[in-house]
Amino acid sequence: MAPWLVIGAWSGSAIAGLLDATWLRRIFGLFQLYVGLEMLFRRTQGETCKLPGAPRMGLVATGIGSLSALVGIAGGTLTVPFLTRLGLDIRRAIATAAACGPPIALAGVLGFVVMGWRHEGLPSGSTGFVYWPAVVGILLASVPSAPIGARLARTLPLLVLKRIFALLVLVVAAKLLSG
Repeated sequence: MAPWLVIGAWSGSAIAGLLDATWLRRIFGLFQLYVGLEMLFRRTQGETCKLPGAPRMGLVATGIGSLSALVGIAGGTLTVPFLTRLGLDIRRAIATAAACGPPIALAGVLGFVVMGWRHEGLPSGSTGFVYWPAVVGILLASVPSAPIGARLARTLPLLVLKRIFALLVLVVAAKLLSG
């Protein structure tokens, strides 16, 4: 998935300036609301994971990368529901999404740096559209919390883990739709 996620994140950052942020946030919020409710209420089937072929996986991963860059996320709120819908165990889906996050982030950052290069009116501490004090803040919060999340993913019962993830997606949806 990683190469397609990178292509998607790069293209998402390239078109970000062309879209109205309010409508993009609303559309993505409604999509996240649907995903969260489906994950919360959908009955779990047995693990019958059937990953799509390379063309479909490439298309989906490119879409995940694009949307992730457009709304400024690492992609887990899209990757995990996609993989669990295919029947992949949620623990493996979360681990896969965690591995996919850095390529999306790197491609998105590079894309936003290039797209915002020499753009007027950006705050001090920015390179292109990337505001580095925010990047540092995110890193300071996420790096120490990643091992805690990994430990919880290994120890929590699957149904509890799935519900917690669904609630996280619903919180993201509520935040997007309320802004």
